Amino acid sequence: MGLPVPTPYLVEILVNLIGNSSNKPIAARIVKISDVGFGSLKVPNQFTRRTLGHSVSESLKPKALAALVFDTIFQNPDRASKNPNRLVSGNQLFLIDHDLAFTHESVLNWEPPWEMGSLTHFV
Repeated sequence: MGLPVPTPYLVEILVNLIGNSSNKPIAARIVKISDVGFGSLKVPNQFTRRTLGHSVSESLKPKALAALVFDTIFQNPDRASKNPNRLVSGNQLFLIDHDLAFTHESVLNWEPPWEMGSLTHFV
């Protein structure tokens, strides 16, 4: 979709590594779920998490708008002003943590985006 996200990867989780984990309850859950997980390429250290109160620069506004459109259409409740889930360095931006996208029916207090006031949590 052209969004500025770190390079994604599917990561094979080797069952013998899971079985050797010292945390047996978590290892058992991982084995039941899948042997494939999601990961992404580490972004350079100069990127920092942007928090509430930081405005978006003019050069990043098109990318920020694209992210807002994505989050609105796919109802991603996990990127908002209190939890922006974006990494910024100068005029570069990476969006992170969008694993709740597409889960709108399982999110508490979900409201259809076309209803007045339903998008206030993005502000």
